[in-house]
Amino acid sequence: MRLLTSGSAPTMSFTSLAEGIARGRLLLIKSTHQDFGYNLKAWHDYLATTKAYAYRSPKKPGVYSDSILRSLDDPTWRDAVHIAESTSILERIQSEDRDYRAAVIRADLDWGGKNRKCPKCDTTFKSIQDRGQCPQCRFDFHASHPDGNPNWWREEMAEPSDGPKSRVGR
Repeated sequence: MRLLTSGSAPTMSFTSLAEGIARGRLLLIKSTHQDFGYNLKAWHDYLATTKAYAYRSPKKPGVYSDSILRSLDDPTWRDAVHIAESTSILERIQSEDRDYRAAVIRADLDWGGKNRKCPKCDTTFKSIQDRGQCPQCRFDFHASHPDGNPNWWREEMAEPSDGPKSRVGR
């Protein structure tokens, strides 16, 4: 809910306030299987009524926190919601989320049970999935993208699946 009201969170950064707000909505949709759009009061009322989602607002349904009321009165927040709605940001990030999940599944299938080399100490070991940890040096990495590129999945989705890529040893 904090992400929906403020568009930011301590451990997350986004390209715009509108994207942060839309991602907050997406997280709520995923966890509750409900969608109240960008209606902060409806989200609060639902979360405060169900008590099932670790929503920690001391306010009851129909009684709104200062952060909700500030957001609703903030023209910057309202403009960001308008941008999110008019540019279909939610639909874009939902599509990206589906692509990312598909790339992770594909990488797990491609790399599961394969030998790989640790990019840090060069130890060869058998992989269980794409993401793993070297048994020798304990370095945590992805076989599909050992360089740590956060956009690896975008590149993987553009390529046809024909087994593990040659970026690391088998």
